[in-house]
Amino acid sequence: RRIYFVLRPEGFIQNGKTPPRGFLLHGPPGVGKSLLAQALAGELKLPILKTTSTELVSGISG
Repeated sequence: RRIYFVLRPEGFIQNGKTPPRGFLLHGPPGVGKSLLAQALAGELKLPILKTTSTELVSGISG
């Protein structure tokens, strides 16, 4: 259900909405975030963009 918008974005578009463009995975180390991202990207044939909170903050403040 969570990846439906990736597979069927026309449902959003038909209702005048923009489909979400991605996922933000967060949580403590070792819970499988990277594994989930790799599995989803592989199934959907999409690239992965990995970043850290430090990279995000430095882009805003720098």
